[in-house]
Amino acid sequence: MAVTSNQGIMIVQKILRKSNFILAIVSLLILGLQSLDAQEYDPFGEYGVKSNTNSTVNMHLLPEGEFEVGRDQWGDIVRVNMLKIKDMPNVPGVKKAWIMKGFEGEEGMAWHPIISEVKDVDGDGILDVFRCRSEHEGARIERLNYDDGSVVWESEPMAALHGDESRLPVFDLDGDGVYSVLHATKGGTWCINAQTGKTEWSVKEARGDIIVGHFLDKKKQAVLVRSEGTLRCYNEKGKLEWRHETGLKGDDAYSHEAYRYDADGDGLDEIFANWQKLTMALKGDGTVLWEDQTQAHHSDYLVCADVDADGKVELIYDHEGCAAEKGPVYIVDPMTGTIENKIDYRGDGLSHAQNLAVGDFDPERPGLEIALCGKMGNLFVWGGDGELLWNRNVPSSLLSKGDWDGDGVEDIACFALGANVDGMFSVWNGRGERLYAISFLPGPSNRTWREGYGGSWSHAMPGGHEGVRRQVDLDGNNYADFIMPFGAWHWGSDAILFLMEGSKAKSIAKKYSTELDLASVKKVVNDAAEWQATHMPDRGRNPAYNPKYTGWADGVFLSAL
Repeated sequence: MAVTSNQGIMIVQKILRKSNFILAIVSLLILGLQSLDAQEYDPFGEYGVKSNTNSTVNMHLLPEGEFEVGRDQWGDIVRVNMLKIKDMPNVPGVKKAWIMKGFEGEEGMAWHPIISEVKDVDGDGILDVFRCRSEHEGARIERLNYDDGSVVWESEPMAALHGDESRLPVFDLDGDGVYSVLHATKGGTWCINAQTGKTEWSVKEARGDIIVGHFLDKKKQAVLVRSEGTLRCYNEKGKLEWRHETGLKGDDAYSHEAYRYDADGDGLDEIFANWQKLTMALKGDGTVLWEDQTQAHHSDYLVCADVDADGKVELIYDHEGCAAEKGPVYIVDPMTGTIENKIDYRGDGLSHAQNLAVGDFDPERPGLEIALCGKMGNLFVWGGDGELLWNRNVPSSLLSKGDWDGDGVEDIACFALGANVDGMFSVWNGRGERLYAISFLPGPSNRTWREGYGGSWSHAMPGGHEGVRRQVDLDGNNYADFIMPFGAWHWGSDAILFLMEGSKAKSIAKKYSTELDLASVKKVVNDAAEWQATHMPDRGRNPAYNPKYTGWADGVFLSAL
């Protein structure tokens, strides 16, 4: 769908005159407003009460009713009016929605949207919901009823949350059919019985990110905890089995990713861990397989997959990633670390490689496809041979994958951040066609915790411990259930925990051409840049005033036209 220059300039000027360009168009927000009561269907109702410039972004797209199915250049898009919506499951694509207030009546007991899980733990065919109740001292885990979100049990008070990398692992550790909930805190690791909410064990020195796998036994699962430069492995009873010291200290020990995968097919998982200055692989018993001591900056992803369809699994990680923005992506032998291929994402036009999804997204092509997104937009997809296949300048920040439309082929899910992003959550097939998108207007542009604590971006996120890499079918209907927390990333924010599913969006599957009228698009962007450089030169696309401008704003800007 082409956009005329005059239409584009009229909209751009309207937005620019009402809001700060960088905050409004690029949708980066630093916020602070009051939330409404948890039981109201309007958890983000600050718009019109105490709005700021962020609240005006994309508000010309606000539906008159509770929601509507509109369209943009990529196809159909669902837009929800958060001021009027009364029943979220009526919205196409929404299977379930649990509205959760930041504090829920108790100061300091703030809900963190990403520390959650949805899984059937008692085999009754009904899903169970788990969440973290606080990031502060006295944090507790809660199990909620699937139907109405009522509390089934609440754990004992624990220490403050360590971080959000682990999400909330829920696993049957000893293979007896009874699940446990693991929680990473600054005061150690807690293991909670998923049936009763009672503490099974806790280990104070186990402070750090958690991964769960068959490290020691093919039937039982163990718990690996990374505490800065130290790895510790505990059995299903919380007993320390081994410890490995990397020697990393201070900034060198900064990290995001730890991962497990049975790379050699022996029934036991290997361990892969990445820090600022080290990537390494270990057997499940702690034996070091290899180390990459040339690691220049931490990776924001670690994934194993048979990328080139040669029958052998590869490990994928970023050699100099995140804020370093250099790369390249390394594709290596997971058992030896030998480099087999590289992807120069910078050379292909992606600056910040924030997250990755790997899968057979296009079965007509040989091998797998590798999808990368930026921290604040863009979706790039390469073939297993490292050739760039296509890219879309669309909202994104995190990725996952799953079979959205029930056709047996996994799709790419984009989770975005920003103020009133048009396309906060979207799903794409391997050919670059958008299958689904949804917007929440107005979105949360605030957090309820005191200023100076935590972050404040409105964010859609892939939920669940393993959901950051893959979303699965939870109820056996052949459609993946996408767990999606939506709100401000940090504690104290009113938020919604969504379960999204393609079977709920069959009526809006119409797709439009994936090819833009590039001449018209460039004319719109260039005219907008010229207008804005004249009227607001200190905030413009003009490199003389804004040398760090990367062009991501065009993606959000164009998606709003």
